[in-house]
Amino acid sequence: MKCIFTIRPTLIIFIRSLGVWLAAICWMNYAVEHFNLLL
Repeated sequence: MKCIFTIRPTLIIFIRSLGVWLAAICWMNYAVEHFNLLL
C-alpha cells in the first residue's frame, strides 16, 4: 500500500509537466507559423 501512495504524487507531477511541455510545443508551433506569415 505504501508504494502506491508514494508513486501517485510523482505520477500526477509527471502528467502535469507533460501537459506543460505539450502546451509549450503547441504554442511554439503556433508562434513560428505566425512569424513566418509576418515575414
